[in-house]
Amino acid sequence: MSDELNAAIIGGLVGAAAAGPISYVLNWFQRRREGKDRYLSAIADIYAKLGESNLDLFKFFEHSLPSFRSAIFGVQPYIPSVSYERLVKLLREYQVRGEQQSNWQHSTYQGV
Repeated sequence: MSDELNAAIIGGLVGAAAAGPISYVLNWFQRRREGKDRYLSAIADIYAKLGESNLDLFKFFEHSLPSFRSAIFGVQPYIPSVSYERLVKLLREYQVRGEQQSNWQHSTYQGV
């Protein structure tokens, strides 16, 4: 009887020891996938607004910048730092292009 009890205890401990790391790794993969899915969903929403929008580019830029920014910073914990830095660089380029569009638009309206 004590051999059966020892075997059950040892089996439970071995199972728990194996389940812990496995569940950690699976949870890590799941979180990364969910983060990327959220990012892609936000980008798809921005893209859909571009297709249905009758706004000019600068107004679209003004409306899409907060969504784009939150999508990038929301995905930060789930992706490698190199990928995150590329996204931040993309955000900066998007901001610069939007500011250039704003400057161009203001100079056009002023007749310059």
